[in-house]
Amino acid sequence: MTLSCLTHNIGDLLAAPLPEADPLVSAVQYDSRKVTEGALFVAVPGEAVDGHRYIPEAIERGAVAVLGELPHDDLSVPYIQVTDSRKALALISATFYENPADRLTLVAVTGTNGKTTVAYIMESIFAAAGHSAGVMGTISTRFCGKEETSTMTTPESRDIQDTLARMADAGVTHAVMEVSSHALALDRVAGCAFDAAIFTNLTQDHLDYHGTMEIYGEAKRQLFEGHRKKGGAAVINMANEHGRHLTETLTGTVFPVGGDTGALTADHIEVAIDGIKGEFVTPEGRTPFASGATGRYNLENILCAAGAALSVGIPMDAVVRGVAAFKVPGRLERVDTTCGRHLFVDYAHTPDALENVLSTLRHLVPGRLICVLGCGGDRDRTKRPLMAGIGAAYSDLAVLTSDNPRSEAPEKIIEDMVPGIDGETSFRYEPERLSKDFSRKGYVVVVDRREAIGLAVASARPGDTVLVAGKGHETYQIIGDRRLDFDDRKEVLKAVEDRR
Repeated sequence: MTLSCLTHNIGDLLAAPLPEADPLVSAVQYDSRKVTEGALFVAVPGEAVDGHRYIPEAIERGAVAVLGELPHDDLSVPYIQVTDSRKALALISATFYENPADRLTLVAVTGTNGKTTVAYIMESIFAAAGHSAGVMGTISTRFCGKEETSTMTTPESRDIQDTLARMADAGVTHAVMEVSSHALALDRVAGCAFDAAIFTNLTQDHLDYHGTMEIYGEAKRQLFEGHRKKGGAAVINMANEHGRHLTETLTGTVFPVGGDTGALTADHIEVAIDGIKGEFVTPEGRTPFASGATGRYNLENILCAAGAALSVGIPMDAVVRGVAAFKVPGRLERVDTTCGRHLFVDYAHTPDALENVLSTLRHLVPGRLICVLGCGGDRDRTKRPLMAGIGAAYSDLAVLTSDNPRSEAPEKIIEDMVPGIDGETSFRYEPERLSKDFSRKGYVVVVDRREAIGLAVASARPGDTVLVAGKGHETYQIIGDRRLDFDDRKEVLKAVEDRR
């Protein structure tokens, strides 16, 4: 593809006239280390690294043209100056890969919590309907029997288009993509048009990046205002306040789910430790359903996925089969043992998600509830006391520990958490004085996560429940600049073996 063809749709972003030279472009890259002969290199300014610094390296590796935001008149290859190289990268990538979103029935899901669960449910529903399904999300990208572990919820725009093209070429017909607020703010899904877009909820998270809940909410809103195909539905969770507000202000097709007025609601709901059952209610009638997922918050996720599936033409019988079959790694995942305790691992790392999981367990399980929780380093500090307060309020014992401390001292993160705990109702235990017969509601600080999990399991009596929250499916822990092997599920099993 020639450079002029590749850049035909970025006219509004040009900061200078296009160069006269029109070389053939064989690849698009934003990472200079991956540039090959014949590539267009797009220099993207990042938070930590500015891609403009790597223009010489890209040319040396064979780039035949460069696009960036800073002026350059001394390069040996054609240079395109734009006002926004991130958005230009997205649009150029869509063109280079021949707009693969148009070859798929493509669904997007955004929201603070629930994205991954909704994506798994939709994948299961698509499969139940006989379609070849693809997923791009927090845990992995997977299609046609292949799976690639994800490093971020929503990849860079060039990688999105590459993946969608590979899906379509492999025969995928229906795909779902988790779309984060960061991705929307950074224009990663520019060039994608969705047949349906789902809003799960909006609660506190990522304020270290967005600054305020208002800005955070506006980032989410972008998905529904500029990225739907003609007639594409906005599937909105009416159980969330921000969702109700969205339905009042969006134009185009809106498909509300849940609440009392949704196009799809649920009735006769029964929630137990082993799952949910009830009836889907639509204008066409009532349909029984059941799922192995539990908790009212998972009912909201099920309704979001079912609503999106119905909006893109999936029949209700396939929706019911898909809802019955799905499982999500690290989302209230039971760690099966024969030790007589209920042991769970969950990804809950926001105040709302943690409260949802703990309130569910509090009402469903016998015995005492023990929760292991921490907060990530280099992330929103304001949620730290909120997380600790929720953990202590719902648990008989909260074990405060490390999550992914990154560059921060784990002790300092926990120090930020402790003020959220009501000292009058929660007694502070010292680790060495805690036993399985602890008699007072309280909390304990154990900085080492492995030791914290061990203490929680050792403190549980038969019939008690232990929830290890925050990391879920993750198989690593980030300490400093090191990414260490660490899987909460394996640590729980090891702790059970150690106490025998």
